[in-house]
Amino acid sequence: MPDWLVGVINTKNLYWLMLVILVIVYLVVLWVDRSRLGHLAAATRENELRVRVLGLRPVYARLIVFVVAAFCAGLAGIGYLLLQSGTQPFSVSADLTITVLVMVVLGGVGYRWGRSWAACCSRSSTSG
Repeated sequence: MPDWLVGVINTKNLYWLMLVILVIVYLVVLWVDRSRLGHLAAATRENELRVRVLGLRPVYARLIVFVVAAFCAGLAGIGYLLLQSGTQPFSVSADLTITVLVMVVLGGVGYRWGRSWAACCSRSSTSG
């Protein structure tokens, strides 16, 4: 790990890096959501046959959205790995998986701020 991320003194740098990762991922998601690609992906989700009848190729839209999502997940994973100071078997337990699933279900699949609200509620209920 780089020296500017190691130690208690440099914890502030790690959190600034996480904020940068959060902003990058949010802007990428916003860009995809508002672009033609995002509209095509949403239309494909609703009715793929209609999109094909219009002469568009939904397979390419799905592929590009999948690649962008993988990029965002990779960035988030790097940040999580840095916050955990490495990887341990218990860092990705069933507890974490269920917590993330509850956040997504409570927040709703189509609402960007709903998942954030659900994450805040979930974290505040488990910390106290």
